Amino acid sequence: MTKSTYNAIEKEYHCKLLVAAYWYSNPCECCHIAYIPFIIMAHSARNFKNNRKEVSMMEKKYYQQHGKTDIFKSYLVKNAEYTGKFEIPCLHQTSRLIPKKLITFSKALKSTEYDAWIVFYEHDEAFIRIWRNPRKYLNILKRFRGVMSPDFSMYRNMPLVMQAWSTYMSRALALWWQENGIEVIPNVRFSTEDSYEIVFQGIEKHSTVSVGTHGCFKRKLDREYFLMGFDKMMKTIEPKVVIIYGAAPQKYFRKYDDYCHIIQFPSQFSMTHSNARR
Repeated sequence: MTKSTYNAIEKEYHCKLLVAAYWYSNPCECCHIAYIPFIIMAHSARNFKNNRKEVSMMEKKYYQQHGKTDIFKSYLVKNAEYTGKFEIPCLHQTSRLIPKKLITFSKALKSTEYDAWIVFYEHDEAFIRIWRNPRKYLNILKRFRGVMSPDFSMYRNMPLVMQAWSTYMSRALALWWQENGIEVIPNVRFSTEDSYEIVFQGIEKHSTVSVGTHGCFKRKLDREYFLMGFDKMMKTIEPKVVIIYGAAPQKYFRKYDDYCHIIQFPSQFSMTHSNARR
């Protein structure tokens, strides 16, 4: 390496170190994510002088703070295997237990029905907290029999990258919960045909899966998209058991009875309205 090249690298390193110091004192979620390459490059530059102590301290301080604000939350997938071009985390050996009772996450926070399985078939705002601070809710989830992976929203008019992110968040949390001894059944949420290359990735064939149907049958167009996606899921994953949370009209699902056990649970919405009519 020439002296001029060495000096250029050193100069670049010091510039990046100054930028790093600024972000440490002025934390910002998006900037922490974007700055990861700078940390790595700064580390490489300092290594030319075989003096890693300063950079190691810098990295340690960065990741300590990074863990509090990082929307990527790399610790969730530190042992992950990925699949597909969107690199969705794979779930292996998911639960084969059959739930007897389901409870939504927001109700579970104040419930002692620990024989129930937690589901996330409610508005994202009711459970986005588990992504923002996974560790805070881990012990709460452990009290229950098991969980379905989170059902982050996927709308037909959402950009595909956002649908991939919703799927990623769900699988990353599910993987981490598994590693922490929680029984997990993968939730599958799909939208249009474009989503199929994402949403079925990383789920083992012949496993147990869960789907939510609330709002999927009222309008003809919604029903058609749901049934098309459900059929694609059945052909792709070939699940042995499907847990359906919400409406499951027999005329649409009986054709799967020969090779799949479908178990339906009424949604919290339908139970609330049913009780109100009594």
